[in-house]
Amino acid sequence: VLAQRLLRRICSNCKTTYKPDEVELDAAKMPATMTLRELRFTEEAIKDMIARAPKDAAPLLAKVTPDTTIAEMPFFKGKGCDACAGSGLKGRQGAYEVMFMTPNLRKLILQNVGAAEIKDAAIEGGMLTLRMDGLIKVWKGITTLEQVVRETSA
Repeated sequence: VLAQRLLRRICSNCKTTYKPDEVELDAAKMPATMTLRELRFTEEAIKDMIARAPKDAAPLLAKVTPDTTIAEMPFFKGKGCDACAGSGLKGRQGAYEVMFMTPNLRKLILQNVGAAEIKDAAIEGGMLTLRMDGLIKVWKGITTLEQVVRETSA
């Protein structure tokens, strides 16, 4: 099962780090004190994020663990330049949610359990939701928190 959304990319010419304010974090339903573990990120997902981070984000992600808070995570945005016509955004990037059929999921589906239970089991099995994949792209400096909130709010 696959879902996808397109997110606007941050312009590589004017990308900069910043600290989001409480309003932005509230829109994402993530208080600054929330940990990655509370967002249901697994050790494997965090290691993969660090391993695949671009050169500019890699040093900022090097010491991330499941107990790292949102306030400690790097956030990026574009300042605006001639290359992006002042918007700070240039191009598009996909955010994906892929749920592989596992024996456990098959069993739950055959038992006619609800969608929420199936989603919980899939996340425990390592699935990244659209929001989780988008957040990884935010922390890697690919897109903005605003884009992820806008495209994954459901």
